Amino acid sequence: MPGITLDPVDAAELAEMLDFVARWLSGSQKQALADSFAAFVGHPAYNTDTLRADLQRFIFLLGVCQLNGVTSVSFVTCVPR
Repeated sequence: MPGITLDPVDAAELAEMLDFVARWLSGSQKQALADSFAAFVGHPAYNTDTLRADLQRFIFLLGVCQLNGVTSVSFVTCVPR
């Protein structure tokens, strides 16, 4: 598989967008979103919790750390200070 190069600024912006969607899915409208998502997907095996986990995994794979409200691109493990 060929490699893909992503500018660190673009990776951080993409991670912020993925995190925004993940937080929205777990917000005050969680149940309404879960019901809508279940109707859209049509199978209970993939739900909003699974989607949120996938979004967090993609953020991790981008090499982006989000600690204390600060987003940075790193290829090392994110460790809270």
